[in-house]
Amino acid sequence: MVDTIKICKVGVIPHFQEFPLHNILPVICEETGEIIGSKGILGENLRIYYSNGCLSIKGSISRLHLGDNVNILQHSQLTEAFKRIEKELRVDLGEAKIKRLDLAANIEVPIKVNEYYRLLGSSKYYNRFVEKGSLYYNSGSRKMVFYDKRKEAKIKGHPANLMRFEVRWLKEYLKSWSKKTLGYPDLLVNDLLNPSTYNQLIRAWGDEYYSIHKPQIPSFNFALISKPKDIEKQLMLIGIETLGGYNAIVEMLLLSKAQHHLLYPEALSRIKANLRKISTLDNLTQVNNLIIRLDKEIGKIVSENLI
Repeated sequence: MVDTIKICKVGVIPHFQEFPLHNILPVICEETGEIIGSKGILGENLRIYYSNGCLSIKGSISRLHLGDNVNILQHSQLTEAFKRIEKELRVDLGEAKIKRLDLAANIEVPIKVNEYYRLLGSSKYYNRFVEKGSLYYNSGSRKMVFYDKRKEAKIKGHPANLMRFEVRWLKEYLKSWSKKTLGYPDLLVNDLLNPSTYNQLIRAWGDEYYSIHKPQIPSFNFALISKPKDIEKQLMLIGIETLGGYNAIVEMLLLSKAQHHLLYPEALSRIKANLRKISTLDNLTQVNNLIIRLDKEIGKIVSENLI
């Protein structure tokens, strides 16, 4: 579930120049010209920056541990990943403060990912927008993103349509969440690795998804529809039902007839006959099961990742 992180640890690290980094560069004090830190890359992607007694680590911990972030990082693997970082840097990260935390999961979907966006509506406190093929919900220190993970998944031999749902919590929200949930203002690495707190974060990830309004857009039951003409008739039936049914429309026609000569008796009779015929059709629309399926998948992911 955990993907990108940013953590900061305060404290002097005398051996910072011995960090096993690549693309390493010194951090130089502008006033004195002396080396006061270093920055570089750990593994393939984790950015390490140390200066003035503050160690910052940022990047995808999933990619560091698994080689990619297509697969989901389980809690036990998250613990192993932090142990690896601690061992390589020779630094205890338990008291490091978490400044950014991304929780994410991949969901197989039966249609193209961007077709789902019309089924995902607004969410309180969030600004919803689509950009570069991804659906964003932005609330400053909280973000949700839906996007297509298919290209990366295909490289890994996963052929299906794969939707990525990602929640990004930044420093301000994490401080607020930690104070409200844990009683103190900073979420620490030790908290993240604690099963109880981890479970609360997983549930909060699910709650973010369920906060999104899902418009009730029905779909056609194509098991009972054989030609485009059937869809036209269904649309007429939906219109009749929306206006209150056959009798309500007849009353509307009779009222209109008294106001305009266009509805002469023969025309009115023909319209009523067509209405009666359409009204006797079976409704071949159904509740859209795409969102029902997605709701269940999110619930399943939450359940499977609780410790």
